[in-house]
Amino acid sequence: MNNHKASAKKILLVVEELPCQGHNGYSTYNRAFLDYFLAAGMQVHLCITGPRLPGLVFKPAHQLGSNQPVFHYLHAFALGGLRIPSTRAAMVRAVHASLPTALRTWLQSMVSLWPSRKRQAAAKAAVIGRRLDLAESLSVASLVDSLAPDWVFVDTLFRAGFIPFLRSSPMLALIAHDVFHQRCQSIAAQDTPVRPWVSAQDEAAVLSQFDRVIAISDEDAALLRSLAPAAAISTLMSPLDVVVTGARSESPGMRVLYLGSRAHHNVQGLQWFLEHVWPQVLTIVPDAVLDVAGSICDGLQARPNVVLHGRVDSIAAIARNTRFAINPVLAGSGLKIKMLDYFAHSLPCITTEVGATGFPRVSPSAIRIGSDAETYATAVIEWLQNDEVLQGARALLPDYVTYFSRANFDCQMASLLRHDATGSLSIQNAK
Repeated sequence: MNNHKASAKKILLVVEELPCQGHNGYSTYNRAFLDYFLAAGMQVHLCITGPRLPGLVFKPAHQLGSNQPVFHYLHAFALGGLRIPSTRAAMVRAVHASLPTALRTWLQSMVSLWPSRKRQAAAKAAVIGRRLDLAESLSVASLVDSLAPDWVFVDTLFRAGFIPFLRSSPMLALIAHDVFHQRCQSIAAQDTPVRPWVSAQDEAAVLSQFDRVIAISDEDAALLRSLAPAAAISTLMSPLDVVVTGARSESPGMRVLYLGSRAHHNVQGLQWFLEHVWPQVLTIVPDAVLDVAGSICDGLQARPNVVLHGRVDSIAAIARNTRFAINPVLAGSGLKIKMLDYFAHSLPCITTEVGATGFPRVSPSAIRIGSDAETYATAVIEWLQNDEVLQGARALLPDYVTYFSRANFDCQMASLLRHDATGSLSIQNAK
């Protein structure tokens, strides 16, 4: 553990992808930290470690909506304000990202038909993250040593591989996002292999390397604390910045929204919904339509009454024309940030017990839980057909989202950055 001067002026945020609001849960949460640092007037450096790039030529400042951070890409080189893939892995992903959604889906379906034991084995595994390889770890360590930041904030334990190679001693903060050994166990319990596997011992060893550990919910904080009792663990719920009372379509019709990345728990949950819940809904409400947005669309085939929008910069236009949202997740752990995206656009949500994990339990609530296919379908049908019940759930949102206020997040961040701070922090009961 390290002691430094009291005021942090230079921050390095190490992330897998550019933290764009709404692209996925990880990015949305990481963006909250970035926005805090920028608003506080700190000098911010952003290290993007992953090879998944948005195109063959792109402007990170344009994507991010800000030119204030200094961008450092491990898999792209700079040409003025532009970035161009610099590795084979990045080039392949950039070409794929440049293709239209329909073409990407077709190519993926063609590839899936090609016989390959390795591909079949990989397809069955749930990929929950990507560890830095040796070259990436050395590159990040070199960047940290050259920049000499006051603080390094690290996006999940998968980005922590550089720490043993450091020659300098900055303050280190882990943005945990999840309790990964629990996620591994949850997925494995459904007879699905997990890559990479994270044991409780693995996770505890990583936690011990950090000066601060940031959990996304009090439930996660308690689990992490049981692994590393000596760690300084704080709970920072993801802040909700969008005003709930946005303009909505006067006649949204029978439309429902789902937003998700291609993470295993999203794919598994949506497939379960489409196979076991959606047919029941269409039997009763044949004109119902499910709008699906996010990178999860790349792997989906056309289905009746399902519209695939692909990855979008904002769900606002889609959300204005939908009645409510769903999050039918069956496995995993941690707080599901997509539900905050729903709330930000005045959409109550039907989810599962897993999906509701980490959210404050109040009654009545804008979150409705379906415990199985039948109860889930019943909930969807009722919210499609009963305007009074749906409006009642929507009316609860303005008060509910105060649990996720930016003021609470900023206050907790200020406390965390005080080097003499000790003990655990929580905002579960702050409103």
